[in-house]
Amino acid sequence: MLSEESIWIGNELLALAEKQRLSPLLNFGSSTGHFRETEQPIIYKNIFEPLKEKNVQVYHLDIKQAEGVDFVGNVFEDKQLYEQVKAKNVKAILCSNLLEHVPDTRPFYRILEELVEDKGYILVTVPYRYPYHADPIDTGYRPTVEEVVKSFSNARLVKGEILTINQTHLQFMLKHPRLIFIVLLRFLTPFYRFSAWKRIVGDMPNLFKKFLVTCVLVEVNRK
Repeated sequence: MLSEESIWIGNELLALAEKQRLSPLLNFGSSTGHFRETEQPIIYKNIFEPLKEKNVQVYHLDIKQAEGVDFVGNVFEDKQLYEQVKAKNVKAILCSNLLEHVPDTRPFYRILEELVEDKGYILVTVPYRYPYHADPIDTGYRPTVEEVVKSFSNARLVKGEILTINQTHLQFMLKHPRLIFIVLLRFLTPFYRFSAWKRIVGDMPNLFKKFLVTCVLVEVNRK
């Protein structure tokens, strides 16, 4: 997650919390507590620490079994897990930097709507201009605000924008020398996973352009 993105998310969720329209919140695809607090501390500082001060109940859902994950598994395949999460009657869901890593986004949008209460909120962030990053895959999904909203069946747009991040791909790589080595190595090995190689090469024109992130908040209305 990028700093400006975490601030945007934090501000929108805090505004809902102050209106008593947030708790409980489900963090869908949360990763681990170590990731949120140590590897990327901006996530905790800008999002979850302010919510903790507002006594917002947060449930973290991820496929990794680790400290800081409340629900472990795949809600698409595990009916019992699905029912356990559904029973929490969450008022809002955060789904950040996940949808570009799944082969088919349609079931993800559907299940987000199913898991949140009617009149509840879903906040989605997805890269709009960002380099290829397999985790373990990157489908190239880079939607606009309108494309995200249309992917839901019963939701209206509350707020959405393509957020400009004050950092370019080159600046990011200069802070991570190992990444430069990996990119150069992949550039010289087109025979290995050729489709991924094409994506990496295709990102080269954006080397000096700032990152962009699609940020969307919708309200679910099933009636």
